[in-house]
Amino acid sequence: MTPPRPQTVLVAEADASLREPLVRALEDAGYRVVAAASGDDAIDILWRHRERIDWLFTAVRLPGAVDGWRVAEEFRFSHPLRPVVYATAQAPEAGRVVPRSLYFPTPYRALEVAAALRGLSAGRREPAAAPVGGLDLKRGLFQEPNPDACG
Repeated sequence: MTPPRPQTVLVAEADASLREPLVRALEDAGYRVVAAASGDDAIDILWRHRERIDWLFTAVRLPGAVDGWRVAEEFRFSHPLRPVVYATAQAPEAGRVVPRSLYFPTPYRALEVAAALRGLSAGRREPAAAPVGGLDLKRGLFQEPNPDACG
């Protein structure tokens, strides 16, 4: 019997001082990691390796013509039910909050992001603590879908 392949995470983060520790933490947790330093690079990776990318971590602000929101839209095209992990310096506007996603403040702690992704991979939701404006920007918040918005 062939062992399952490791899950692959696309990390889209422009800041190398944040990206490199996150890549190491995810690799130490058993993930295969592909890193992109711009939104354009992340989109290119998604187009070329769509079927091999299992999870997405993206900074909202990325250099290039494509931001983290657009990277996430492209990822969700092939993984519509898969949570996305975002990093943002400020709370997203109400219209930008994406169901089934986690948000971490920038700068974030790589080990906390890796632990949250492990929880999502195992089907667990990370608990929210002290939500601010509907988002817990200290630890990330799992956003439930709004059933009223579906019809």
